[in-house]
Amino acid sequence: MPRLGLYFAEKQAFLGLKPLCLTIKFVSYYKKYRMTKDWQPVENFIIKEDSIRRQIHTAGATKVGNIGKEAIDALKNVFNERHQITENGMFYSLYSKDVQYRKETSSIIFNTLKSIFDKYFVNYKCSFNLFIIKSPNTNEEFFIHQDPSYVDELIYSPLHVWIPLDDITANNGALCFAPKSHNFFGPYRNISFDPPYENIRPFIRQYLEPVFMKAGEMLFFDPRLLNNSLPNSTSEARVVILCGLFPEQAEIISCYKDQSVDSSPVELYRQSEDFFTIYPDFFDTCKMRPTMGEHIGTLEYGFDLIDEKQFAELCEVFGVPKVNFLKEEDVPTCRMFSEPVNS
Repeated sequence: MPRLGLYFAEKQAFLGLKPLCLTIKFVSYYKKYRMTKDWQPVENFIIKEDSIRRQIHTAGATKVGNIGKEAIDALKNVFNERHQITENGMFYSLYSKDVQYRKETSSIIFNTLKSIFDKYFVNYKCSFNLFIIKSPNTNEEFFIHQDPSYVDELIYSPLHVWIPLDDITANNGALCFAPKSHNFFGPYRNISFDPPYENIRPFIRQYLEPVFMKAGEMLFFDPRLLNNSLPNSTSEARVVILCGLFPEQAEIISCYKDQSVDSSPVELYRQSEDFFTIYPDFFDTCKMRPTMGEHIGTLEYGFDLIDEKQFAELCEVFGVPKVNFLKEEDVPTCRMFSEPVNS
């Protein structure tokens, strides 16, 4: 059996996937549609507990513990002291042009959570810590996406921790994701270039599963999962903490692709450890070539856009069912704004 066929045979045995005849069918598919044909997510060894690590590796996400009332209240106080949100849409503190605000906010969040994180993680670094705010009466979804890659995913796996400061329901911006979809594509992602699923986002919605949570619960998830968030139709802002965790030895590597040039390669840039707090303008320049960092190489981008049939077959291979919580339809997506104080 070809090497990739053996990989899928092993993978299906581990994940309890479909019969081998179906797996072999996709050997040629993956040679075309995976950027690196032998790539697969590696286990995330910053996670101490075996059962949690295996759940992340197989399903891509799991709810774990609670940060407690003291930490929730402390983070709410930081939010209230530093933010005056009047715009409609979504705010990421990472996007602010105020570098001092980003540094201070990231530091306060991490210092508040460090003792909790140390119980769950080992040999890790917390490279960014931010507020994500979905304004009251924001009646649009955040678009379906995978988060950008920032480490060498041929060697390491990233982890995000998503913590709501209030209960999350179907009405105030719940996160939705397609379980196991962190296996689907390759190890290089950035908003500067379209993903393989660019033209089928309405179709993907039927595979997204909502995550309802209590205030302070932690969602550990692989940022390669296809995910979005629901509208916030309530009169209160939905405030969430997002922390990006990487193995402590992993270099920060951003990537870029010039979509204006046919068959352009993916460019790789080694960044400093404080990249997420000092980069001057994520909001306006996120689709542009990085203005800082050391260019360390290029690689061929091997993806074509996939269609609905190919995506459905991919879901069948990895055992991703239709949830049908969301309808298959094109929906408006919410606007973004970049500053914590607006009038």
